[in-house]
Order: sequence, then structure tokens, then C-alpha cells
Amino acid sequence: MSTIKSIRIATDFSEFSDRAARRGALLVDDLGLSKGKLVHVQDGPGVRRVRALLPVIAGLERNLAEAAEKALAASVEEVLAATGVTLTPEMGEGNVMDVMLKGADDSTLVIVGGQGAHALQDRMLGTTAERIVRQNTSPTLAVLAPADKPYRKVLVPVDLSAASAPALRMARAIAPEARLCLLYAHTPIPAAFGSYSVITEHDLSRATGEQEANVRAAMEALRDECGLSADDVEIITAHDYPARMIMAQINDQSADLVVMGKHGDNRVAEWLIGSVTARVLGHATCDVLVVPAS
Repeated sequence: MSTIKSIRIATDFSEFSDRAARRGALLVDDLGLSKGKLVHVQDGPGVRRVRALLPVIAGLERNLAEAAEKALAASVEEVLAATGVTLTPEMGEGNVMDVMLKGADDSTLVIVGGQGAHALQDRMLGTTAERIVRQNTSPTLAVLAPADKPYRKVLVPVDLSAASAPALRMARAIAPEARLCLLYAHTPIPAAFGSYSVITEHDLSRATGEQEANVRAAMEALRDECGLSADDVEIITAHDYPARMIMAQINDQSADLVVMGKHGDNRVAEWLIGSVTARVLGHATCDVLVVPAS
């Protein structure tokens, strides 16, 4: 059974928001949900009061509000025609992040749109979408690819921390028919610094073998803990840096979704999004789902 009970999709009526809306509708249908909202957020009342001081601007604001309501209704109709799923329109006012996260809990999936390769890095990181990913305590899906079919190949990179099991469980919940690939990157061990040897080839080989055996055993235990079998999950390890391995596997596996765990201990926000997750969000050509640990 899916752990997702409702979906909130942000839209600014762009092509990329349309992708997010369609993906959200497909997930509403795939997961058998009754709640899927398409949300557009306008300026808050404080900004509107300032603008209302000028009659011309006040009239323009009224026109823009009416246009937004019509555009939202049109978006709902377009999604219905494309997917057969009816989303509930919601007009919000104020801070976009606050409105999108209103009422969201760990059973709410929040969906935002990207703009294809490099979108989150070049445009959205440091803006609303990035803040939603950082601060949201519920799962957040960044839609980067066209939404024309259910997810079929899902990558789940893990570091075997407490964030790993929730990510793997969510991957199965959101893509119940997909093939899952559990990834682990062994950070390369340097054999030497410049001309100074720090470890012999024999010791390096032995340490590498022991590390690989321990990691594979831990990944199999993680798979079993999540109620999955070897038929459900393929385990892939490599001696590479995590972000580079993930990007290579997206291409090699023709993946359409990456599910990444987000640590829930609030250590440093920059670390949570500023390293591997940020690189994947910034460079992936497929959708990326970020799942909080708790």
C-alpha cells in the first residue's frame, strides 16, 4: 500500500509546470488516490495593498487574478484530457513555499516542475523549489522529464544511513511496477599521495574486497528490511564518487526516476542539498524524488 495519501502540485502555467501536473495526475491514478491538488500562488495581501495605491495597477491586479483563475481552470481541463484524472484547483496567496507546504505531512507528496537538464542548478536552486526541497518534511518530487508513462526504472542511491530505508520504501510505493536499482558508491581509496605510497597494492586489494563484501551484505539486509527480494531489487556498487556514479547509472540504466534520502537531523542545510543531492538535481535528465529520513 502506498504511504502517499495526497498530492500537491505547484504550477505557474509554464510548460514545465504542465509536466509536473501531468506527472502528478498519473501518480494520483497509479496510487489510487482521491486527493490531487493543482496549486497556483499569487502575491500576498501586503504586496497587493501597496499596489492598490495606484488605480491603474489595482485594475491590472484584478485582471491578473481573473486571468490566473481561468488559466488554472484551463490547466485542470488539459490534465483531464491528457490523463483522465481530475485535479482540484487551488488558488493561494502569499509566500509560495508556505502555501505549497500548508497541511503537508509525511503522507503528502509535493511536486514542483523543473526545466530539463541543469534547470534546478541554473534557475531553481536558491529559489522556491530549492527551499521546498530543503525545508519540506514530506517527500518532494522535482519533475524534469516529460510525463507520458508510469515510472519503469528507478534508481535508489543509498549511503546505508537512517535515510536509506525510507527512500527505498518510498521508491517501491511510488513506482510499484518499476524495476528498482539500489546504488552504493565506494569512494576511491588513494594508493599514494604524489610519489609517497600510503598503502600496498596487496593491502588495497584486501581492503577493497572486505569493503565490497560488507557493503553488499548491508544492502541485502536493507532490501530484506524493506520487504523486497532479489527479484525486485538489483544491487549495483562501484568505486566512484557518488554524484558521478548516479549520473552514469541514469544513462546506463535509462532511468526515469531517482529516489534520494534526505537526512533528518538538520545538521547543515547546505550539506543536505549542497552536495550529492544538489548535483543530481542540477544535472539529472530524469525526475528526482527527495525523501526525508523521518
